[in-house]
Amino acid sequence: MASNTTEDILSEISAIKNEITNLKISQREVLTLQQAATYLNISQAYLYKLTSSSMIPFYKPQGKLCYFNRLELNDWLMQNKCLSKDEISKKANDYILNNRRKK
Repeated sequence: MASNTTEDILSEISAIKNEITNLKISQREVLTLQQAATYLNISQAYLYKLTSSSMIPFYKPQGKLCYFNRLELNDWLMQNKCLSKDEISKKANDYILNNRRKK
């Protein structure tokens, strides 16, 4: 059995703590700015930039603090899908079949 150093044990505890925090965040419906940044895996500064440019949905119930709806964040993450080569090929074939010139 390998012996763990105190540093290894603290590192494992920290990793477990982060996993528990992420699990709690993923179950909440409304997230604070810090929680939303963690959920999206981006910095708080970048999230502020997204809110100030109105590129991400958010709420300011009292005009000061920002809150985010987790489901809206999921929708925001899933926008601008990049199609696979197979999907592009299928769309091209469908277009050709549906838009043939009638002679």
